[in-house]
This record gives sequence, structure tokens and C-alpha cells, in this order.
Amino acid sequence: MISISEAKSLLFESIEPLQPTEVSTVTSEGYILADNLFSNITIPMFDQSAMDGYAVRVADNKLANQEHITLPVKGEVQAGGYFNNSMPPNSAVRIFTGAAVPDQTRCVVRQEYVQTDGKSVTISTEDIASENNIRPAGSRIKKGDLALKKGTKLTPAAIGFLNALGISEAEVIQKPEVAILATGNELRKPGEELQPGEIYESNSSMLNAALQQSGFTAQAAEPVRDISNELKTSLENLLNKFDVVITTGGISVGKYDLVKQTLEELGVEQIFYKVKQKPGKPIYAGKKENKLVFALPGNPASALVCFYEYVLPSLKKMSGEPDYELPKKSIPLAHSFMMNDTRDIFFKAKIKDGVVTILGGQGSDMLQTFAEANALVLLPAGEKQYEPGDNVETHLLPL
Repeated sequence: MISISEAKSLLFESIEPLQPTEVSTVTSEGYILADNLFSNITIPMFDQSAMDGYAVRVADNKLANQEHITLPVKGEVQAGGYFNNSMPPNSAVRIFTGAAVPDQTRCVVRQEYVQTDGKSVTISTEDIASENNIRPAGSRIKKGDLALKKGTKLTPAAIGFLNALGISEAEVIQKPEVAILATGNELRKPGEELQPGEIYESNSSMLNAALQQSGFTAQAAEPVRDISNELKTSLENLLNKFDVVITTGGISVGKYDLVKQTLEELGVEQIFYKVKQKPGKPIYAGKKENKLVFALPGNPASALVCFYEYVLPSLKKMSGEPDYELPKKSIPLAHSFMMNDTRDIFFKAKIKDGVVTILGGQGSDMLQTFAEANALVLLPAGEKQYEPGDNVETHLLPL
């Protein structure tokens, strides 16, 4: 067996981002930019009002000599419109947020600060200052400026920004296409009647949900029995179609654990097999050309821990994300805890009010406690008594 750090080092060093592709910005959420994007336009393209109010000429001498001034309203301009008339001295124009500021006016007085009868407006001269409530042309970005740099993750705000620049397509790193395959003679679909010795297959739906939560999609293949030729046919088909294949079950050393042997027969090269950890010791990672294979344990909690610690970071790195591993923090323990094991252990845990609690129900087959968890606490092998307030390595789950 190898250590967790050795396994991750071998795995992540073997992964390169996928090739770039063009996508519509409307559907680009979660993708990573493959190259720098530059603005094709200047924003704002004109001096723009930042408020609903009245545009006035700061330079008018009449404004400087009185505490209040009443000015005739010479017109109105709304967003999308433009004031085409000349702006006479000692006058005002009704203006709305986002509208182009009329020539020669260098101040917009907020409508809350004035009195008006519709034909004229009375303004306190102390509210009249140059550039007040005006967004100058090019104050957000100028044509040719860097809009978003390579490696940026396209969030809703980033997409809105690109669309505001008129950019409708972007070159991004592809996301891997993923398949999930559950193995085992004992598996039945939820809703079917169970016979003695059978269980409901839950790993596919669990992993599919975890993938969707992190912005990936997957296809769950039909579960396959522990029969060599059936397993080989299914795996071969999936390897031909998908970038990443995730299996659950059949990866230990029992008579009917056929996954590792079958993968070798299909030309998959082992990256690592078995890690000195709990849960999830019999995890396997392999590669065939540019395709990845993860064989996860069949116990649901073990499979989910391995997914978060190994599979999800790999998918993120393939997608071009620079920070692909789970966020890690050193957080005080809320209670005392005795650690005594020859392997490092990932404990299901919950962070609340600045401290972390190791939850009950840590069995590798137990998902009920996992449903309450928002973190994994990693404690190193050995014997140690932890006390409340001791800092422990905590991995934040993407919830």
C-alpha cells in the first residue's frame, strides 16, 4: 500500500487538461477559460447617468451665486435614448439611470434631492459638483483591454460581464465525459423486490448526484454481474465512449472481485492500487491513453470518500481548474477524541460555529451520518488523544 499523499501525487501528475472547445457563453457556467479574452467595445460607450435625476451644467455662473436655483426642464432622456437638442445655459434635463448624459452637462443631481413641478426643478447648489453621479465613458473597460484572463472560472457574474461586452462565445477547457458502472451479483434497482442476499444499488445515483453538484454530468450504465465476460464487454464499451469511467465494487481480493484483472486485460495501466487509509483502502486508479479509470469500493461511504478525495479533484484538473483539490483548513476540534489505528482515517464531520465535530456512524457502509456531514477530518495513523480545541486537518465538502 502507498500513502494518501503518494497516491494523490501519482494521480495528479498523470493528468493534463482536456483540449479547448468553443461554447456559447449562455451555457458556459462552470467552464474554465482556455485563453485570455479582450473587450471588443468600451463600456460605458458614452458618459452615463448613474442615477435617476436631473442633468445640469456645472459651468453656469448663475449656479455659483445662489443657495438654491430653479431651472427650466428642457427635455427628458431615458436609457437607450439620447438628448439631441442643444443644452441652453441655466437649464436642466430629466434623466434616468443608464441614459447618455447630454453634452455640456457634467453633473446629475439625484431626484430625491430636488423639488419639481414637472416644468422646472429647484436644486440646492451644494449638490451640484463636477462628475457627480456620472459614469465616464470607458470607466468600466476600454476596447482592447483584458476582460477575463486565461484560467478564469466562468461564474454567473463572469457570464453576465461577457454578454455585456457582446461576447457570445468563449474558448474553454472541455469537461470530461463520465460513466458510472456498479458491479455485483447482489445489486437490484430501487423499487424491485429483494430476494435473500440482495441489496439495492445506490452508488450510481449517489455518485451521479455528487457529480452534478460540482458541475459535471455522467451516464450511469446498467449494473453488471460478477461475470468476467459481461464485465469486460461493459468496461470496453465505456472506455471507448467516455473520458472517465468510475466503477464501484469488485475491486478487493475476493474470488469474485474481477474489476482490476479485467481492466488489465483491456490495457489499462495502473497508477496506484490500495491506499493506506480508512475508509476506501482498495481504491484503484488507472489510465488508458488519455482516459482515466477509478475503481471504487462497493461500500457507499467508502466510495463517496474516495470520490471526493481522488475522483472529483481529477475531473477538475482535467477541466483546467487550478485549485482542484478539496479546500483544507486547520479547525479546532469540538470534543475529545481518541485516535488509534495503523492507517490514516477520513472521518465524516460537521463544521459549526468555528469548530468541527467528528460524527458517529463512521462505518464504511453508513451513509446516514454522511448525509449530515459538511467536511472530512483526516487524522494521521498512530495513537493520539485529541482534546477540545486541538486543530485537525479538515477537508471541506462541496455542499
